[in-house]
Amino acid sequence: MALDVYRSYFFFCLSAKVPALCLAVSSISLMMFLLSVSYNAWPAAVLVMCFFAGVLLSLQYIVFGAEWVGRRVLGGMRAVARGALRCWEKLGQRTGGLVRSEGKETKQASTNECVQVYQ
Repeated sequence: MALDVYRSYFFFCLSAKVPALCLAVSSISLMMFLLSVSYNAWPAAVLVMCFFAGVLLSLQYIVFGAEWVGRRVLGGMRAVARGALRCWEKLGQRTGGLVRSEGKETKQASTNECVQVYQ
């Protein structure tokens, strides 16, 4: 039944989308008509309600974007802290040329060694 005279589904795919297209055009036309009539009666309320409707419809994307930015900032701060800690461990606290790192004594690294490690 869905096959056309060329034994393909191409024209069925096109004709199956026509009702959805008509529904979209009808809905948008009705919405524009109602918005234009209500805008003539009370413009401020229409603008405010459209703004709130837009925010509510896109709230999940706003929250996702805020979470994404927050995670990236937090990850960047963690990376900077880890790098600073590693550099601090390499440079040492300059206590007599020895650095105490987790109970063992190691030789103190020079500034050049720390820079070479992270380049």
